[in-house]
Amino acid sequence: MVSVTLSKPSSCIIGCGWLGYPLAKRLVSEQLKVLGTTTSPDKLKTLGQSGIHPVLYTLGADSHLPLADVYFVNVPPSGIPDYVPALERLINQLPKTSRMIFCSSTSVYRDNPDHWCVESDVEPGIIPDDPDLDVARHGTPRRVLIQAEGMVARHPNHLILRLAGLYGGNRHPARFLSGRTDLSSPHAPVNLIHLDDLIETGLKVITDPPDLRVLNVCSGEHPTRIEFYSEAARNLGLTVPRFKSDDHSTGKLIDNSQFVKYLGYNPPLRP
Repeated sequence: MVSVTLSKPSSCIIGCGWLGYPLAKRLVSEQLKVLGTTTSPDKLKTLGQSGIHPVLYTLGADSHLPLADVYFVNVPPSGIPDYVPALERLINQLPKTSRMIFCSSTSVYRDNPDHWCVESDVEPGIIPDDPDLDVARHGTPRRVLIQAEGMVARHPNHLILRLAGLYGGNRHPARFLSGRTDLSSPHAPVNLIHLDDLIETGLKVITDPPDLRVLNVCSGEHPTRIEFYSEAARNLGLTVPRFKSDDHSTGKLIDNSQFVKYLGYNPPLRP
């Protein structure tokens, strides 16, 4: 686990869901002052009981957030209409002296089997000349993600975390694929990051900020989809998914060298 030895800034976790809530609790365990937002009035009590100062807030709302040293924005675009304008309203409200950490996605990178995707491949807000910019990845086109990053880059003290596929806790992709047939890209490498490593990453970027603007957050292990999901299904006692044997698409590989250097270890793929 990350050792916290530096500053203990106040933090506002915008979006206390699958990642935001356990991250907020981890920060509380380190005696940091933590505010946490939710769109559900019913969740305010739960946050408060965990030592988190609860705030009812929807991304893009006109209401102003309480002051904090760090704002950790973890709200996926899939549930927010007009996502980029909503981010713009948030950025206009935040103090310029604060820090803004934004959870983006490695989906900003195009598939390329012969190239390791590094942070400089995609400049926030600069739309590349690619044919698949409007192809939806997890419900959101690459174009929207890149535009969102460009909006975040307007904040003078920003850090963009490009998160690989998320798993851990009550979320494991093998559960969604179990028993399915004719799945695509059996030989494409997986690019994943476990919730435990995400929490440690969140703690470190808040308390010991890197001298970076963009950071790939991904495990250093990249087995093929058929290898990873078949083994995971067997370990969980689930029906092994079946892939298209004649599909030879090869996906992409995420370079995590800057992440490893900063975090201090290379996150493995976990059960």
